[in-house]
Amino acid sequence: MPPVSSDLVPLTWALVCSFLAIFGLVVAGPLRGLLAVISHPYLLIAAAILSLILTGLFLAERFAGESAPRSLLSTRDLMALSWTAAALLGSSQLLRFILPPMPVITRYELLPKVGDGCRIEAYIKGEEGDELWRLTGLNRKSEKEVVGIIVRRPGGSSARLPVKENTPQGECSIVKYHLMVNGIESDQVDGIGE
Repeated sequence: MPPVSSDLVPLTWALVCSFLAIFGLVVAGPLRGLLAVISHPYLLIAAAILSLILTGLFLAERFAGESAPRSLLSTRDLMALSWTAAALLGSSQLLRFILPPMPVITRYELLPKVGDGCRIEAYIKGEEGDELWRLTGLNRKSEKEVVGIIVRRPGGSSARLPVKENTPQGECSIVKYHLMVNGIESDQVDGIGE
């Protein structure tokens, strides 16, 4: 029976491109929350262990002189793909040093209810030189409206802030942000829900 041709090169290329696309979306901001997952040490350790297991299978197959079973992916292909994935996950550790940390909501204050939903004012911890900025856009009536809030860093990078926060009262709209630097309020801005 003739051996099945390997799809290792296109699969490796697809894997690398997928990781690069995810890294790009993390750096750009839409998937910034995914950074904690893809750069988690346990995920990297699991990928390395899987790669070692597949490497062991490949070496056992070679030393035993057995011919590879007929399959779309041989143990050599799986080994190469797993080590590529482990290397890409390892490179995600660099993103933690390149990207500025997301501002953390340290506390919030509930505001009186208006309508059905709850509203809060959020206090976030920032760094020296940080500023709060409104992101504006045009609605369907061509009126200017606030579409988001960001923390702008002195170096030019920015981090988009959430517009809602989960609280014991449910998911609340953030109507005002207070930026705290070294325990002192340095900036504030009204949110989208105001």
